[in-house]
Amino acid sequence: NAMLWAGRLGMWLGVAGSGSAAGRRSVGAVAVMYPRVMQQFVWGQSQAVVLFVLVVALRSLRRGNDPMAGAAIALAGLLRAYPLLMVVYLMVRRNWRALGWMAGCFGAGMLATVAVIGLRRCVSWLRFITWNAGYWQSGLAFNVGLAPFVSRIFWHTFGFRLGFGLDLARDVAVVAAQLFIVAIAIRATPRHGAAPDSGMRAFGLWVDASVLLSPIGGPHYLGRLLIPLRLIAPDG
Repeated sequence: NAMLWAGRLGMWLGVAGSGSAAGRRSVGAVAVMYPRVMQQFVWGQSQAVVLFVLVVALRSLRRGNDPMAGAAIALAGLLRAYPLLMVVYLMVRRNWRALGWMAGCFGAGMLATVAVIGLRRCVSWLRFITWNAGYWQSGLAFNVGLAPFVSRIFWHTFGFRLGFGLDLARDVAVVAAQLFIVAIAIRATPRHGAAPDSGMRAFGLWVDASVLLSPIGGPHYLGRLLIPLRLIAPDG
């Protein structure tokens, strides 16, 4: 984690080359002191690896290295599911080459995973997600995901045992809120041919969206927000 953190810090200070040297130093200081990054060390989280790989993808897209970008997003998706939301970003940007590399690398990684640990264990992961996104986790205030937030409004207002009608209303409200986030992210993403910097800022926007749309979002997930912070810092 320490080596990845150092490499990530060096890379993202070079992303979006505009901005003063003082501004880059300020962003670097924030990255060093940000508590959510320190929690990744305390809890031994793999988020540090995912964040490093996403920074690699960002730099690769900026340099036009679509194969590397696609492979990096695929690796991040194999480690944690939420980076797969970047598929929508690539589709909106019409970056079919990166999307193809991402699909190929992700498929190869899935086949290798099944071959090593077996199909049964892979399928059991889906049951774990359903269980881990239940009340015992989503009902905790530290869960920063959008779905748990909307669910807590219902639970704290009407109680945990909602009944069929209220529980259905909760599900509808969760889906509507998530679709709204996806819609505004799509609306704000420049299409193919727009200025590269604007496309990179949109990358940061989709990283933000992945934080909100993740069904499980502990405080250490917020370390991802350093990517959009670095991308918008030159405009501050």
